[in-house]
Amino acid sequence: METFVRRVLKLAEAAAAAAGLKSPNVSVVRVLEKDPGFKLDLVKVTEGAFIEPASMSIYVVRATPDLTVLRIAAAYYALAMLETFGFLDVEKAASMARETYYRLLVRL
Repeated sequence: METFVRRVLKLAEAAAAAAGLKSPNVSVVRVLEKDPGFKLDLVKVTEGAFIEPASMSIYVVRATPDLTVLRIAAAYYALAMLETFGFLDVEKAASMARETYYRLLVRL
């Protein structure tokens, strides 16, 4: 799983750079067994994808590999937008993940 996550992050980084976004310094990517529920420090990006802006961490709920790609990408793009613009736009991050989804899958 670790190699898979690294590959997805590398592809998401390339897609974010192509869109003119800065690369965030992601500290941790955790794959959770279940939804973390309500936690004050987590921001929900999409269903099953969360970020912790203070620590630049990504949390995704375990799913099929293709859905995991979408969740990691959405969370990565949210952090990239935060790094670039200084604010979060989770709707735009989710939209960007949907737009780049098939390209990411093909390159895996």
